[in-house]
Amino acid sequence: MKAMETIQDLIEEAKLRTVWWALCVFAVCYFVTHTSSSMWMNLPISILIVCALRILVNQVEFSWKVKAVRSQSYLSQLEKKQLSVNDSRLSSAPPPPKWKRKIDSPIVEAAANEFIDKILKDFVSDLWYSEITPDKECPELIRSIIMEAIGEISGRVKEINLVDLLTRDIVDLIGDHIELFRRNQAAIGVDVMGTLSTEERDERLKHHLMASKELHPALITPESEYKVLQRIVGGLLAVVLRPREAQCPIVRTIAREIVTCLVMQPVMSFASPEYINEVIEIILLYINDDNTKGVGDDQSSGGRHKGDSTLRKLYSLNTEESDMTLVKVSNQKETSLDNKTNPEDPLYMRSADWAQMLEAVTQRRTEVLTPENLENMWTKRKKL
Repeated sequence: MKAMETIQDLIEEAKLRTVWWALCVFAVCYFVTHTSSSMWMNLPISILIVCALRILVNQVEFSWKVKAVRSQSYLSQLEKKQLSVNDSRLSSAPPPPKWKRKIDSPIVEAAANEFIDKILKDFVSDLWYSEITPDKECPELIRSIIMEAIGEISGRVKEINLVDLLTRDIVDLIGDHIELFRRNQAAIGVDVMGTLSTEERDERLKHHLMASKELHPALITPESEYKVLQRIVGGLLAVVLRPREAQCPIVRTIAREIVTCLVMQPVMSFASPEYINEVIEIILLYINDDNTKGVGDDQSSGGRHKGDSTLRKLYSLNTEESDMTLVKVSNQKETSLDNKTNPEDPLYMRSADWAQMLEAVTQRRTEVLTPENLENMWTKRKKL
């Protein structure tokens, strides 16, 4: 009720209350007339009834009666929580695959299945899972996750315009790198760059790029490279994984670390000119060994020994680059190196020829990739 500010408000409030009381008294008198015909007798009774109702409403609080709740037993609560027999959470059958429609190539599908079978067999089933349980459900679920990711990647690759990618995007990217190299070369000095070795040139370029804040974050430290690869792989998995797996933190984290540490980092470590040249040399040696095998038993056994030595060298090289060399592989590497350094071994004599050929190829590659040739190539490309 608002406060009475003026006498006029007080008069208006008195009129309103008088009208309400008159209506209430008249209504009660009307109902009381059914019990008595005397108007003067019913009027005071009506006033008393209205006053009593007024006091009762202001002083007594009315509320609905609370309904008694019947306590439920523990078994009745379990019945409500019991799952149905047809509940999807109890079904172990995987959902129908959608990756076949995305790949749409029997050859690619067969190759992917064979590749994933070998991965699951070597790194999951035979390595640790078969010793825990004979069940095959977990490997199949892993297979479905990998195939869905491959299917998503395949669908996105099909949407790429290869012509624009090869003739425009990659060319522009290479051009940007050459332009960046030319700017930093001009800042260092062309004459100074010509007198530096490859390692000194890389360090000088790295210093200038860091000063101008143009150096890629992955090239600062190995930890920075790991962080960059982690973010790239995390974004890639968020796109290629199914929403159910992408929204699961543990699946997303495990998949990200496996791809980052076991796939991307070894690939980045292998992408070095020295390693690629050594692999090419070993492959050429192995091909030459196969072509020069004799018909006799002695020559055949000697050829097998050379082929095995070359394979051991290739295997030891891979294990050195991936930092996972075992004792057995180390022994094989020592045996291969002993065979290689033996001057009487025909393989050693052939290696000298291949070394000369490789040195000539390397020198030619160095001449082609000199800054002057790169600048000429970039200038010709701009003119075109």
